[in-house]
Amino acid sequence: MQTISFKKLMLKQIAIAVAASFIISFVITLIPGYLLLKANIQNDLKQLQKTSHDEISLHLATGWQPQNIQIILQHLQQEIPNAVFYLLKAEPFTETHNHASATPPESVIRQMDEAKLKQTIAYDTDLVNGKLYAAYPIYFEKQCLTCHMQAVQAGSIREGQLAGTMAFQAPISVKYISSVSMLLFFVLFLFSFITIGVFLTQRLLQDKLIKPLHTLSGRIAKLKLDTKTQETDWKRTPNEILEIDRIDEEISKHIHKIQGIYSKLDALIVTEHETGVFHKDRFNEVMRYEMLRSQRYEHAFSVIVVKLAKVLPIDQNLANQGLNEEQKSAATVEFSDQLVNHTRVTDLIFRITDSLFVIIAPETDQAGVLGLKQHLSQELKSEVQTSREYHFEFQIGQATYGEDGVTSKQLMHEALINLSPIENTLPNNPNN
Repeated sequence: MQTISFKKLMLKQIAIAVAASFIISFVITLIPGYLLLKANIQNDLKQLQKTSHDEISLHLATGWQPQNIQIILQHLQQEIPNAVFYLLKAEPFTETHNHASATPPESVIRQMDEAKLKQTIAYDTDLVNGKLYAAYPIYFEKQCLTCHMQAVQAGSIREGQLAGTMAFQAPISVKYISSVSMLLFFVLFLFSFITIGVFLTQRLLQDKLIKPLHTLSGRIAKLKLDTKTQETDWKRTPNEILEIDRIDEEISKHIHKIQGIYSKLDALIVTEHETGVFHKDRFNEVMRYEMLRSQRYEHAFSVIVVKLAKVLPIDQNLANQGLNEEQKSAATVEFSDQLVNHTRVTDLIFRITDSLFVIIAPETDQAGVLGLKQHLSQELKSEVQTSREYHFEFQIGQATYGEDGVTSKQLMHEALINLSPIENTLPNNPNN
């Protein structure tokens, strides 16, 4: 998966919002803009046609003479300075003068030809340069016939006959188009940008940031790093957001380091977390060491085996209900505390099973271990405190290593044979 930084992703979303807003605003603005432009062009055509037609009607009353045409063009140029006008006579009247102004450009000539052919106004637009090209035919009207009486009598001029073609080139009036269109475009663009931007940002934050962070948080919450289980459910999950992906990667690296540390600690651990007594996995190792040390220095050492026969709650009302797993674990911890409190500092206590404890007593012969056994029995028997929650019935056995050739199994077997129960009646509960 290709990752990208959150900053670049935000810039990408903003660019998408700007592009989409521009397209939407442009398309929506284009329709009213086109209608306004078309209305402006029609209005310009009507205005130019009316102005030029009024000038022609005023100055051709005395005849279709070159000086009159010159005056018409001058007046039109003065009235509309930004426009350029061309007036061409019809073919029957071109013997003397064909035109009274400069030669029209090709675009104007095309409009003149089209206007004569269609016998109506013809126009074209150049939106890039903002130019309007138009031409319309001029016909002899009734009031003009008196100026050409001889031609009328000769039949060469009649009412409604084509007299010439008026053409003009003028800028398109876009002042209303620009203001209205720009305002509409700006409003639409701003509205579209806010709407699309909010939607994209919300989707981005929800899908690309909030959900991945929530998933990452949930995975961290479920993470188990324990020296007892050493289990983790963490798996590296690549993410599209670069920052979150780096966090995931760093967590993954640290977890592997912690797992390595815990593995090394588990290899070195010698005591249990719950009870504080020595780990059973170290029992055979310590036994072998003490046996070798006893043989080397000819010093005896002994073992005491303590076996829990029964565990009952102090509250006699709960004695018949039995113990659940949590209560059994708590009782084991309490009994282990008693063993630790009533043995010597040099003694090593191991929990072999939930109900079997072994105490290795270095430098202790047979007489010494019997005294230690008696002391431990009395202390455990008299351990009645209101803060304690459980009553224990147990057995104690002992064995002493003093002869070469005896194995640890034989020594443990002898201690188990010597197990003897300790009379330990359930104390009276003052609450009962």
